[in-house]
Amino acid sequence: MMFSVKRYSWHYLSVVCRYVIAFGILVGTLFCWWITRRGGDWPLRIFSAVFSIFAIGMLTEQVTYVDHERQQISRKGLLFGYIRLWQSTWPLNEFRAIALRRYVDSDNQITFFVELIRLSGRRLGVRCFFGSAYTEALDAARNLARVTGLQIEEEG
Repeated sequence: MMFSVKRYSWHYLSVVCRYVIAFGILVGTLFCWWITRRGGDWPLRIFSAVFSIFAIGMLTEQVTYVDHERQQISRKGLLFGYIRLWQSTWPLNEFRAIALRRYVDSDNQITFFVELIRLSGRRLGVRCFFGSAYTEALDAARNLARVTGLQIEEEG
């Protein structure tokens, strides 16, 4: 029996790892606020407020849903995995292919992106894989191709 909705999480870090990082950032932020509690050092407070926003970003999970029965793709941002911050939906016929893209940065670090390519050429990122995870990225692209019925295009 095939499920009509398939869920793909964008982030490569586990939920526990992201929550630990966010907790560490928030502890650092609270420490900065505690140091400056008598006032006067506003740049440090502004700096810590920016890092608090980054911590909230670490707690937000970007998820792509492929609904085979309805022939649509949805992208959601979920705070703590449950509270919807945003959602976008597109019909499946708005996409022409799946891209498995290899990117090498200036430090020779390799990242693989699994993306849906729209008819206009724009891309919707579905998953990312770091390091030598080509087989995992290829498996994810094949799975997405099986669910959507689109062809895979390897790039890079």
